[in-house]
Amino acid sequence: MKVLKSYVRKGNNIEGCIAECYITEEALEYCAEYLKDVSAVGVPRNMNNLSSDDHGISVGNVKLVDLKLLNQAHQYVLENTNEVDEYKDNISSNMRWISHGPQHQVIKYQGYMINGVRFHTKRHDVEHYYQNSGVSVVANTMLVSSAKDKNPIIVDMWYYGVIEEIWLLDYNAMKIPVFKCDWVKNDGGVKVDDLGFTLVDLQRKGHKNDPFILASQANQVFYIKDPENPKWSRVIENSHEKFGNSSNDDSSDKAMNLHFPAKSSPLVETTINTLHDDESSYGERIPVSINRRGQFVGHNGTELQSYLGVLARQNVLISFPSWPKVSRELNDKIWEQAQAVYDMDVKARKLALSSTGSKWRQFKYKIAKNWMLPSKDNPEKLRKPPKEYNFISPKEWETFVAIRLSVKFKKISEQASLTVREKKYHHQLSRRGYANTEMDLQTQSGTTENVERHELWKIAHQTKSGAYANEEVKNIVVKMVI
Repeated sequence: MKVLKSYVRKGNNIEGCIAECYITEEALEYCAEYLKDVSAVGVPRNMNNLSSDDHGISVGNVKLVDLKLLNQAHQYVLENTNEVDEYKDNISSNMRWISHGPQHQVIKYQGYMINGVRFHTKRHDVEHYYQNSGVSVVANTMLVSSAKDKNPIIVDMWYYGVIEEIWLLDYNAMKIPVFKCDWVKNDGGVKVDDLGFTLVDLQRKGHKNDPFILASQANQVFYIKDPENPKWSRVIENSHEKFGNSSNDDSSDKAMNLHFPAKSSPLVETTINTLHDDESSYGERIPVSINRRGQFVGHNGTELQSYLGVLARQNVLISFPSWPKVSRELNDKIWEQAQAVYDMDVKARKLALSSTGSKWRQFKYKIAKNWMLPSKDNPEKLRKPPKEYNFISPKEWETFVAIRLSVKFKKISEQASLTVREKKYHHQLSRRGYANTEMDLQTQSGTTENVERHELWKIAHQTKSGAYANEEVKNIVVKMVI
């Protein structure tokens, strides 16, 4: 009765007020119960959607990172995979892909959500009022009293740090997020006060040779300036388990145990989502069309060509003598990496590898023309590879320069230049090529029949205005008509 009386707003319409408020309350309860997935007007949406997959929460930028750092991140993934210890008995699909190493380009994020927790980089936090860049990890650490101590002990220790960068390592068939952190040095940088609070000195950095952790290993913490001494910051643990969806799905079927190396960095047991032998983190592979002439066509075909160029630079050294001498094992690796992303028939293997070889030769020509030849009379500038391609080692670059400046290669280059100069008729198709031009014509005419080669040739040598490139081309077209 008290509830019904509270609905009364006007004394002269008691029954109407009660009926109207009762109906409104019932409608709201119905919406709250049965329309959970609908976005409410004026109510902020939940940013921590635990039901969604782990993903970046900012725009990802593809960056070519320092090779030394990339190797550190890759080594960390290897040392945190239990399957490495058992590889002699059984090489799983995960282990095979990880052994290939990640691509040289990584995707960098300013924010990332994993296990229902939002993480941001320190740079992002500086520009905002909230803080999501603090991380910690508990580890089994070996402690010794001196260099001569023959009885070390293993204890659990906390390591505290701040996220500097968020990387997504691309292993072709899987992607693994890692955090690059600035860690606080435990010796003199971490202490516990009389009240039991953990204090850290964020300016006292250590563990610089081990900056990476897996994103799935990170525990989120917050740092608050100590009122008594601003040099120190108090550590507050994030109790994110109290918010959002509290259900715990059993994901052990899609997980592999990981641990820190037992040398300079701590040992941690955790899990990350990976894939079964027949699954891919990319979801469905990108389909690629092949025309009757056995050529890649369409937008996906063009994207595939670019991806093959990346695989060529990543897998084959520029100091290698020639593409035909690339080993079958390396060819198998490139083909396997390409198939992990693009859905191609096995018959396309020869075409894909041939295209990879062409991209590899074009890449070598590009760096020789743009970086090496302009500095051939300046040995000092030729000592190091271009900064844009820091995955090229100094030794590999030295060998490449020596080959390109040799008398033997100079003769080969002059002969190739002569062949190019003798070519009179250059098409105007750019990246579209004959294959995509033919596909466009078939689409316009609504037929799947092959277009005659001479018709393709005429279209290929027309400028954007529809005119032919020069008089010689025009004369050839006239002869075709006759």
